[in-house]
Parts: sequence; structure tokens; C-alpha cells
Amino acid sequence: MGWEKRQRGGLYYYRSVRINGQPRRIYLGTGQVGRIHELLDRRERRAREAALTVREQATDQLVEADRLATEVWQWSRTIAAASLVAAGWYNHHGQWRRAAGRPRTRHTKPGPVGPGEPVDDPQAGLEATIRRAHAGDAAALAELRALPDERHEVWQAVGDMNRRANRCWRALAADRTGVDEEALSRVATCWKDRVLKADPTPAERALADAAEVARLVATHAEVLDADAGLPARAGRAGVKRLAAAMRRLGATLKLLARVQAARPLRPAPVVGAPVPFGPHRVEKKAA
Repeated sequence: MGWEKRQRGGLYYYRSVRINGQPRRIYLGTGQVGRIHELLDRRERRAREAALTVREQATDQLVEADRLATEVWQWSRTIAAASLVAAGWYNHHGQWRRAAGRPRTRHTKPGPVGPGEPVDDPQAGLEATIRRAHAGDAAALAELRALPDERHEVWQAVGDMNRRANRCWRALAADRTGVDEEALSRVATCWKDRVLKADPTPAERALADAAEVARLVATHAEVLDADAGLPARAGRAGVKRLAAAMRRLGATLKLLARVQAARPLRPAPVVGAPVPFGPHRVEKKAA
């Protein structure tokens, strides 16, 4: 689109468009009328460029949020595997089972990382320890059982990842639903209190945080799928995103339930037994 000068003199303003897939040029006027159309076209072009910039930023933000959600899911599987192997469970073709003895399906190779080889990545180091423990290494099994108290760098990495992903997806969900982020945070706290048992372990808290991230992803995908103003292609993508988010949420909650079930039960108090400490200690009566 632009001005064109003819041989007989004068400037004429044209707009380039496509009609039925064919390029066409539409004459809009000359003089003051042409300048008005030029200003309108410039305003429309700036609006399209601004909208394109906003869409690109939203796409980049969604890609980064998906990357964080994927890392949270990978960490969740690693934490759950460490807890289950430490509790005496083993993985049989993707299914976790309680080991009564040494199962025949247990891996016999510890993996590419040896026991004494240093690993900079906490997740890679923990996965190597899980492989060794799954192969029957007693030292690796003892290391997994001491994980809640000694491997602080693991819980630091998991906590940082969950917090970043939670903030990112909470902002996206608040932008889509129109609900304040503080309200979403309060709802998340109540929801996690319902899925957690009393006195949760660090692994259970990490899995509950990961489940909250998956729930925010599902909420964002559900609102995106319900948007009637999206084109058909985006609508189909929204359906796939919602289905994937619901599957990941269900898998995370299943891992959390499995870890909670594998937690060793506390011994029940014996009726009539003396209390070992406290101001109200009960002494046995002399016969």
C-alpha cells in the first residue's frame, strides 16, 4: 500500500489486499482523502504489530511455563521413586510393588554413574543413587533412607523449582480466569491441606506442591478450552492440552498416594503402658 505518481501528475493512494487468494490493489483517493486513509492504515498496522507482540510474549511465557511444569513433573517422579525404593518397593514395568524379597525383575546394572563418581546436578545424582539402590546396593539404599535429613541440596532444588512453577502458572491462571492471585494461593493452600496427611514428609510436601502446579496447568487449559473466541485449530490444541494436563494431575496425585501408603506406620500405643516422658508419667502399681 502507498502513494503512486502517475504521468499526468498528482499522487494517488492505493491499498494492497487479497481477494479470493489473489492480490488486488484498491484505489482510496488522492489529496486530503488519501492522506486520511494513509493515517488510518498506519494506525491499523501499529495495532496489528502491537497485538502480534503481545501474542509472541504470551507464547514465550507459556513455553517457559510448560518447561517449568515438565521439570516439576520429572522431579516428582524422581522424588517418588526415591521414597518408594527407600521404603522397600520396586518398579515392575512402570508399576510400583512392595518387595517381599529380592524380585527377579529388579535391574542388575547400577547405570552409567558409579557410586563414587561426582554428579553436579542434584537430580542426576539422585537418579543414579536410585538406580544403584534398585540394583541391590546397600549403601545406596541407606543413602536414600537418609535423604530427608542429609540431602538438603535436593530439597532446596525441588522447593525452588516448585515455587517458580507455581508463581508462573498462578499468574497465567489469574490472567485467564480473572481471579486474584492471592485468592488462588489461598485455594491452593486449602487444597493441599486436604490431600496431605498429618505430619507429611518432605517428599509428600514436594509431591503436593507438584500436584498444585499440575492443577494450575489444568485450570489454565480448561479456561483456554472454554474460550469460544479462539479459532478451530487453537480449540483443538486446547482440548489436547486439557487432556494432557488432567493426565499429569492424576499421575501426580497417584504418586502422592503411593508414597503416603508406603510410609511406615507408627506403632499403636499399648493400653496401660507407662508414658516414657512428661509430667504425667504413669507408674506401674506394685503387685
